[in-house]
Amino acid sequence: MVLYNFHKARLIVEKQLINNVEPSLGIKMDKAQNEQKVKEVMSSLDTHDAILDVTFPFRRDDASYELIYGYKAHYKNHRTPLRGAISYSLDVSRDKILALSTLSGFNNALAKIPFGGSSAGLKINPINYKDTELRRITHRFVVEMYRKGFMAPSIDICAPEKGTTEREMSWMADFYVRTYGYGDIYAKTCVTGKTLDMGGLVGFKSGAADGLFMCLDSFINNEQLMAKLNLTVGWNDKTYIIQGCGHIGTKIITHLSRVGAKLIGIQTTRGSIISKDGIKGEDIVMYRKRTGTIIGFPGAQPYLTEKNILEEPCDILILAAAEQVITSSIAPLLNTKVILEASNGPITPAADTLLLKRMF
Repeated sequence: MVLYNFHKARLIVEKQLINNVEPSLGIKMDKAQNEQKVKEVMSSLDTHDAILDVTFPFRRDDASYELIYGYKAHYKNHRTPLRGAISYSLDVSRDKILALSTLSGFNNALAKIPFGGSSAGLKINPINYKDTELRRITHRFVVEMYRKGFMAPSIDICAPEKGTTEREMSWMADFYVRTYGYGDIYAKTCVTGKTLDMGGLVGFKSGAADGLFMCLDSFINNEQLMAKLNLTVGWNDKTYIIQGCGHIGTKIITHLSRVGAKLIGIQTTRGSIISKDGIKGEDIVMYRKRTGTIIGFPGAQPYLTEKNILEEPCDILILAAAEQVITSSIAPLLNTKVILEASNGPITPAADTLLLKRMF
């Protein structure tokens, strides 16, 4: 999906770049030379600079053994250090890590952040392991990344993603400081998203959700856009359904609860709940934190129909879970005016084409 969008964008900008190539080292080039230079540069953006595949045996607390598979990708390292997230999930794959590292590189470039793009992941379900086991797995992955030159404060900085939190980041930082980074005053900067006592930043946990809410708030309060959607300006009477009730999802719910939006449905991997009368944001966040699930929440009913809850009528649909959840088969059935993409690539290219045709 990432390559599809890259090639689509390349067709649009390549001709413009050919006509605007600046002389290199004062040497003027003709049109043919300009075209060759642009094509070579664009082709280089289609590849990754380095890819790491790791497999290591792991001895569990019950004395059984299993193989752990992991991946690390560096998109472009012309800007260092690189920065990208690390995931612990069964849907981790080589192709996914390559795609996420590419997205990370473009995100940093577009935001003018002087980092390259990277991504990493272990193909495990963290729920199936004890904390002591997860810690040993994390330490081993640090060893594998450092040995191959894929981890250091000046090379690559990891951040939490799906299946990882500030706890895993602190484990990585602590292990690195006590081993490979011993004596380096900047050793803790090998990862970001750490706990505060390990040098983490205040506001890091809510940063992504804060930015998403600011974008959505600006959109909802824009008179011209709301007029095109036949919606009133502001948050009054706005209803929304959210997919995903993890770190970002719960923070977004907290923001929208504060401004008065009505939450009517939630979808997670363990099930969905719905309430046309509204679900209290603060209560569901506390319930999710206490029980680890939204199922059984007393202020809503389980969504047990054959339909997808994302097809239910609402003003705003928030996608804060997995990638490629809105496909060409689901897109025509959506009954919403605004879609907020709060995860990596939740809409497939085919679905995106269908949704663009419906826009305004």
